[in-house]
Amino acid sequence: MGLNYTCPGCGTPLGYEGLCWNCKCKQDRATALAWTPEQIAEKQRNLIQNIRRLGDMKAPEFTDFWQLLGYRDAITPEIQRSALAAEVFWPCEIYYHAPADVRDGLIHALMWMWTASKTP
Repeated sequence: MGLNYTCPGCGTPLGYEGLCWNCKCKQDRATALAWTPEQIAEKQRNLIQNIRRLGDMKAPEFTDFWQLLGYRDAITPEIQRSALAAEVFWPCEIYYHAPADVRDGLIHALMWMWTASKTP
């Protein structure tokens, strides 16, 4: 297989047309860092409303979650509470720095699941 294409961002030889992974990551990071406070709030609201879609790697909520967490540190207690209420436990990073009520609810939910799995 020949590398018939080059990345328009950096000139790296590629086997496909488009940006290389490095330039694509830089582009995505720059886009997320350019979000306005209103855009961040809208993405947070959308994530809360569609929290069950977080497990679908192809869903926009999945991408928004990682961009909110990684570039904006904008996973709010409201998002964490909605994930707990919907019994969404993955990705576990959603509970990073969760408030005490979410932490306690998560412990209770996981203990209940563990106990239920041990009952014949």
